[in-house]
Amino acid sequence: MQTLLERIAEMTPEQLTRVREHVDAALARDAHAAGRPWGGHGGNGPCAGPDGERFRVCRMFTVPDSVRRLTSAEMARLGHAFEKWATAARDRRTRRSRERMVLLFWVLRHTGARLGEVLGLDKEHVDWKRGVAHFGNGEGDMREVPLPVWLLERLAASVDEDPAPGSLFRLDQGFVRRKFYEQARASDIPKDMLNPRVLRNSRAVELLQGGMPLHAVQALLGHSTVEFASSYVTIAEKDLQSIIEHHLAKENVMETSARNTFTGPVVKVTTTGLLSEIILRTPSGYEVVSIITNESREKLGLVEGRTATALIKATLVLLEAAPATGPTPSSARNAFVGTVANVASDGTVAEISGALDDGTPVCALVTEASRKSLGIEKGKKYVWFFKAMNVIVS
Repeated sequence: MQTLLERIAEMTPEQLTRVREHVDAALARDAHAAGRPWGGHGGNGPCAGPDGERFRVCRMFTVPDSVRRLTSAEMARLGHAFEKWATAARDRRTRRSRERMVLLFWVLRHTGARLGEVLGLDKEHVDWKRGVAHFGNGEGDMREVPLPVWLLERLAASVDEDPAPGSLFRLDQGFVRRKFYEQARASDIPKDMLNPRVLRNSRAVELLQGGMPLHAVQALLGHSTVEFASSYVTIAEKDLQSIIEHHLAKENVMETSARNTFTGPVVKVTTTGLLSEIILRTPSGYEVVSIITNESREKLGLVEGRTATALIKATLVLLEAAPATGPTPSSARNAFVGTVANVASDGTVAEISGALDDGTPVCALVTEASRKSLGIEKGKKYVWFFKAMNVIVS
């Protein structure tokens, strides 16, 4: 019986896209039933944690049609066909030759190495204690590739039967390719898909789908550049956007003494003769307005869609009592309702920390006299506001 992962591995890009849509819909229903917000891949969604915090990046990619490869299930089926072929040998000599071919298949399948590299693998190129094979590029550079324990044990048993130094396999490339083709009927795989190159592609895709970073796959398979390794995959449009947003957001969260930080994509840029008005929108929907010089806007490359971070010093944040109903009374463009979480005062200056309704932390420094006149206390709601000219954008 096929496992769920095996069935997914055999799906077409169109089928995978439909599965993704069904998953999104199911997660949205669950979120609605639990009373949690849901905004798809652009906000709270399958990649989001509590309060919209992204704790991981959803990664779903398809394989370009130009990459000829086998699924993990097909590689397992091919391995079974080779094992059955070796067991059917009528005499010990033939069986020994076939077992070498089977071992070569498994080394190709689990290392993703080139056929020439595996055929040139000498016994001394295997570190039997550490369980790794050493492959070279002919220029003195070597790379280590771990081998499964069971495969290492079978290789060691093969060496015990033939302890003479030299190659592990002693097989001809033409012979190897013919034996691959001969497994077409037994494995139910088209003949043109049965060759070591396809196995190499298959291993690369398998590792990438398993979450191994692109640079690691490049190093493991001995690709000359990461761009070559990246040709194995194309990332689905929705997930590409999620990955871009995630990493740009991380890149823009800078170490700063400002405790009032808002991050999100720029949704509007308005330019006059000297100044630019920048509006960015946070994942929870707050719109923060900043007015900066055109020179600064150009230097930062701020355009619609670009992720940016707005910073406001606590000394520039003001407080007003929040109305029971209706809009906030402040004339400031940036005015958000939040709850006071803590008040610290030295008798002259008071530090007021709290959180907006979406959980965003905010902080204001006011005089102790102002705190008393406003009656600021822990647990009360206030409007936290600041001028657009006081917002720093990075």
